[in-house]
Amino acid sequence: MELDIAINLIRSGVEDLGGPQVWSDLGAGRGLFTQALSTLLPVQSSIYAIDKEETALAHIHVKAGITLHKLRLNFIHDDLPDLKLDGAILANSLHYVKDKHSFLAKLGNSLKADARIILVEYDTDVPNQWVPYPLSFTSATKLFSQKGYKSIQKIGETISVYQRANIYASLVR
Repeated sequence: MELDIAINLIRSGVEDLGGPQVWSDLGAGRGLFTQALSTLLPVQSSIYAIDKEETALAHIHVKAGITLHKLRLNFIHDDLPDLKLDGAILANSLHYVKDKHSFLAKLGNSLKADARIILVEYDTDVPNQWVPYPLSFTSATKLFSQKGYKSIQKIGETISVYQRANIYASLVR
């Protein structure tokens, strides 16, 4: 995926809060969505790029004026830092989580009460070798509703070159 496509997918999920914000990118990989997020946040904001692969984290860069913290953690199994985040992005990462209910409870401990989650996933419930625990938009809506989130709305969609299903972005509150 190209950077401009990633930016357009998540753009409407990043709101102006009148000052710097603190976000995390869980399962950041080489940082495509970390970089996309950095272009949308105001200066003096911070992003915690979290991934288990140190070599992937080494490739991540963000725009000037954004503070980047690289944390080598397995976001699925390790405890997450208590950061009181304004937002978290899960871009092509929640499909690696088998027990999504427990994971979302853990993630909730790192979020402010009014935080946002941006979810980017394949719009399918059919697993394959690269997407072991997929989460279609319909399934995501049900999951987040069960966990007490009040709103989940689709904010973007693009064609996937690897899957028959599209990739969607959603904003969860």
